[in-house]
Amino acid sequence: MAMVRIRRLEWRPGFSVGIEVIDGQHKTMIDALNSVGEALERGDAEGCVRLYGDFLRLSSDHFAAEELVLFSSGYPKAQEHADHHKRLLEMAELAREQCLKRVLSHQETECFNALLEFLIGDLLEADIQFKSFLEEMDRTTRKKVLLN
Repeated sequence: MAMVRIRRLEWRPGFSVGIEVIDGQHKTMIDALNSVGEALERGDAEGCVRLYGDFLRLSSDHFAAEELVLFSSGYPKAQEHADHHKRLLEMAELAREQCLKRVLSHQETECFNALLEFLIGDLLEADIQFKSFLEEMDRTTRKKVLLN
């Protein structure tokens, strides 16, 4: 496998939804994504596949935790958001096979970009809408939601 250079994704304050546990999970997912990129840079195909699986497990666990918050908060788009998570995971599972083929055929950048799109699909598209909903809540209600 040829050596490639992958840009790291760094946590930015704008990614925060304001819920510590969710933000922590997002940071862990970013770290996991960067680990996949590092494996690709080293030319470690087996590590890439293993780390991709780790990333997907983290994502699945994160989505389950986030959905508890979405539904308990009364977020009107909670089901839509949960459906978005389900579609992302389905696409990511399909992409896993494609990723392995790409790694083996030296198209590593496409593999990493698929994961990046997956993460950004969660962080920047769906979660930012939820963040706006939380910001519109009165302080007392928001505090109750964040403590549960």
